[in-house]
Amino acid sequence: SRTPGTPRRLSHAAAGHTVKKGRNTACDVWSFFIKSENCHHCAFCTCVFKDNELPGASDFGSKTSTDILQHHLLDYHTTSWLTKCDNQGIQVRSTQKRYQDAIHKFHLDQGKQSSIFNSTGHRAFSHEAFIDSLVAWVVADDQACTIHI
Repeated sequence: SRTPGTPRRLSHAAAGHTVKKGRNTACDVWSFFIKSENCHHCAFCTCVFKDNELPGASDFGSKTSTDILQHHLLDYHTTSWLTKCDNQGIQVRSTQKRYQDAIHKFHLDQGKQSSIFNSTGHRAFSHEAFIDSLVAWVVADDQACTIHI
């Protein structure tokens, strides 16, 4: 019998068996950060500033979430970031309104028609858009799905 408060001796409680998220899945973020010993540096900031002039906002801890890194790219490097994403065929994965609005504005400023938006600024209807919206709603709102047989 184990003492309350001590870890169980099962494989799921063993240290070092955590599943790490694949950082390659967020290529719209990780493609623009350079990993060093214990942090990540914004590639855009590194190109603009000399090493001794790098603003603190360009260095992020190794455990910083991709959401924070993506906020940095949007807030400080919108045009450069979205241009590189377009040129490299990288899709910005965020469905947050501020990102979608920035992408739409960027495409309008570039003289391109934003294929994912209609004239009202909303995503154009398609079967894929419907499925994407439905999945995002279920995942984001943690909807339970019960099937009675």
